[in-house]
Amino acid sequence: MLPGVDGLGIVRHVRKRNDGTPILILTARDERTHVIELLNAGADDYLTKPFDLGELLARAKALIRRGKGV
Repeated sequence: MLPGVDGLGIVRHVRKRNDGTPILILTARDERTHVIELLNAGADDYLTKPFDLGELLARAKALIRRGKGV
């Protein structure tokens, strides 16, 4: 958990500023409603902890490809 603010709040803040930075959520929470809320708020992808480092790198590369290197 993040101190003072949660991931959902950060995603909403970033998207409210029209910032198109890809957002990959790394979370310990795996409730479907939480994941859906994050994705609907503007997150691009998510991984539930614990995760495989190779999968994290592959997902990060995919986000970069989709954003054309941005």
